[in-house]
Amino acid sequence: MLRDYYSTPIILDEKQMKDFITYDTMKKQKRWKKTVSLAICLFMIATMCFAFQDTYSWAGTLGSVVCCFCVLIPVYYFNSYSNGVKKQIAKMNLNPPREVYSIRFSESVNGIMFYYPNEKNYAGRYSWKNIDGVWRTKHAIYLYVTKQQALIIPDTISEYEDIWKFITDKLDNLQIHEEKYM
Repeated sequence: MLRDYYSTPIILDEKQMKDFITYDTMKKQKRWKKTVSLAICLFMIATMCFAFQDTYSWAGTLGSVVCCFCVLIPVYYFNSYSNGVKKQIAKMNLNPPREVYSIRFSESVNGIMFYYPNEKNYAGRYSWKNIDGVWRTKHAIYLYVTKQQALIIPDTISEYEDIWKFITDKLDNLQIHEEKYM
């Protein structure tokens, strides 16, 4: 039987935070698409240049330069992304794992609350009807309270399955997203 509320501290480590950032950026927001699209366009331009290299003497050289950019732009993007994630995680000081916030879920209309350790007041309070959605991956639940802000619930919590059931009972089916490999 489900309870009418859950309250639990959220303890995160570097890997869990990296997994979330990667999931949010690469899978949910799909920020990589513009970079890959640009690389594909450049590759098509380079191919056309190589096709005309017998007609125009400069086409082969231009094709080679464009082909280099076609490779370097995605490499630069993903390298910058990786370095940015490492810096962001280092700033969060999650080694060793620590309590980042605590979450409280209840049946009330504004039933999602979170607060930081050593603070008496809630840092945020959200209504179930305004939730963007919930995503469940192999190792965590990401409850997006807004389009840009998510609460991470790692699978290391003892009541993980019960919390998942509690959340999904409060949301519409269109708001619930579960990875296939579960």
